[in-house]
Amino acid sequence: MSIVARLSHRSETPVVVQALLAAALVAASCPSLGAGPRVRRGHARPALVIGRNGKDPPMSVPAIARILGVRVGYNGQDALQHQFGKGLATLGGHPDGRKTWLTRKPLGYITTDGFNHNPEGLALESLSWGLDPPMDKKIPYVRALPRGAGWLGSIVPGMSRQQVAALTSRMPTKPILKPGRWIWREKGFVRPASTEYVVYTNWTAQLTFDKDVLTTIDVECRGGYAVH
Repeated sequence: MSIVARLSHRSETPVVVQALLAAALVAASCPSLGAGPRVRRGHARPALVIGRNGKDPPMSVPAIARILGVRVGYNGQDALQHQFGKGLATLGGHPDGRKTWLTRKPLGYITTDGFNHNPEGLALESLSWGLDPPMDKKIPYVRALPRGAGWLGSIVPGMSRQQVAALTSRMPTKPILKPGRWIWREKGFVRPASTEYVVYTNWTAQLTFDKDVLTTIDVECRGGYAVH
């Protein structure tokens, strides 16, 4: 019996069955979508999420999603390219789906990736800003960084651990402290587009330090399937 046929005989509520069937149909028609939004290797498959009575909860984007003038999970790559110019396109969630730029101050790189679409192109599902840029002459420099470009509007690679600690001391969410890494996790809800089965519900921001210097900021979102 096919997965769709098995699901149609389950005893869950109609909304749950509808969501399960939708996810199964999407996965069957496009195996690359079967694991939900693209996430980094090693992450578990995103869970199915369903709004109360089949309706989406109000959209909410956590503060940790904000970096470089955009919000991961809410904005798309076109929003960055409008500010930065076109980035070097390489294989990501889609062919040419990963975009990369170089920055001068600080001397570093920015790279983004996404799989699902929103009104601004591919939704930003991951964004990294770090020092030690790759030595590829094809990668363009950003035209200009927006005001308040840092994570949370003020934190940029190259800062000291002490500076970062001072700037994050009043955050309502405390980080998970690991050797060389500070990790924040928050929840929200974004459906990239009304036609998308996928929604984003979990955000992670990771700050990586080397010898007490902030070297990389990684922000990403995850989610699952949810029907209207």
